Amino acid sequence: MTPQTSPKLGPKLRPDSEALLEAHWARFVAWCEATGHASLPATAATIGQFLTLFPGSASTQRLRRRAIRAHHLAAGFPDPIPTVEARVWPRPEAPGQTIVGEVLAAIPKYRYPIGLRGRRDAFLIVLLGVLHLTREQTRTITPDDVAVTSIIRIRGHVVPSSDDPVSCAACAVTRWLRIAGPVWTGFRGDVIRLLDPTKGKGLLQVWLTRSFRPRVRPVG
Repeated sequence: MTPQTSPKLGPKLRPDSEALLEAHWARFVAWCEATGHASLPATAATIGQFLTLFPGSASTQRLRRRAIRAHHLAAGFPDPIPTVEARVWPRPEAPGQTIVGEVLAAIPKYRYPIGLRGRRDAFLIVLLGVLHLTREQTRTITPDDVAVTSIIRIRGHVVPSSDDPVSCAACAVTRWLRIAGPVWTGFRGDVIRLLDPTKGKGLLQVWLTRSFRPRVRPVG
């Protein structure tokens, strides 16, 4: 099979989709011929250089990789694009914990809606960057996986704590857990009060209003 041969690029592809993939492959072949690189089989370094020199959106780059991969597999060559492991943070032995703490410290924790998004993101950072769970493990976390005592554990992993609450991983978990219930049940007003007590009536204001409400005695 030559680089110009058109293999089946995937199941149930529309003609326009297949034509688009072929256009991406043709551009890769033309670039390889012009620069003296082999297009079939191509090395991971060659593909990486091509994608860097011809930037595009995430969807465009995904289509380019798909076209290159499909032509290699159809020609009997191994996949030239290395599979990325399902982790987005360094392994525990890598020097990344200081960076994670700096990120947690910088994330907004109060005000609505920025504090809501910040607390959610901080919880995800703890799962991915501190506990080093995979994306699939993170996606399937349930309340039963979280144990809160004097030590916080998630799926048996101890969440570390520190003296600085803004960068403390355990503090980030508890901040999210305080508002996770109202968020899940849809009580937007409660979420706003928890994130910003100056908005609406706080719990103290509600208690004062109810406790000192004038009572009118019936006449007669």
